[in-house]
Amino acid sequence: MPQAPKLQMTTAMALAQKLGLMSQIYNNRLANLLKAKDITYPQYEVLNFILRSGAQGTTIMKITEGVEILQPAVTKTSINLSNADCCLDVLTAQTSVSNTFPLHTKGPPLLAACRHH
Repeated sequence: MPQAPKLQMTTAMALAQKLGLMSQIYNNRLANLLKAKDITYPQYEVLNFILRSGAQGTTIMKITEGVEILQPAVTKTSINLSNADCCLDVLTAQTSVSNTFPLHTKGPPLLAACRHH
């Protein structure tokens, strides 16, 4: 027997509330993990995108499009990650947005530590 529309709405609202709470718990936990690793959320997003790009690496422009962060911010974040030995290639402010760079061996374990705690 089909449920009454009001009952369906009540169930949907309860589910949405629980999902919102789970999301908040996850975000707080991730923020604490990133803080402990001295990583900002934008840095995490950039590292994660580079990791998903595979061994060949990716470009600043592809990261910009993939994580929806403005290109100057992605360039600055990439330089910071490079300085922290998370990206293989040394990046500078003059690095072209089309240069490809892969993740350094230090990057994947750092991401794994954030994902699995």
